[in-house]
Amino acid sequence: MKDWVGVAGFGILFASVIFFNLEMDGYLFELPNFKEANLIKTPDHIALVWYFLPFYAILHAVPDKLTGVILMGLSIAALFLLPWLDRCEVRSYYHRSKLHLINII
Repeated sequence: MKDWVGVAGFGILFASVIFFNLEMDGYLFELPNFKEANLIKTPDHIALVWYFLPFYAILHAVPDKLTGVILMGLSIAALFLLPWLDRCEVRSYYHRSKLHLINII
């Protein structure tokens, strides 16, 4: 029964955000996306979405565009190499510390 109360509470909160206050003053979605577009004038400052900011910083750190694109690809490829960086002899999660299990979640 407790689970259904939590599910109903989450459903009410979710529905109220989706149907009544979708933009939530910029906390959920970016406010510039809800402004009316001007077809004649380009905006002075184009606001990037937060998940593109690291790649934008990589492009601005390097003067050459091709080198910036290569570095962006290498930054994504580095994430795929992370599982092989583990030097621990024990591979089972049962023998690891609780902190390691919390970091996985």
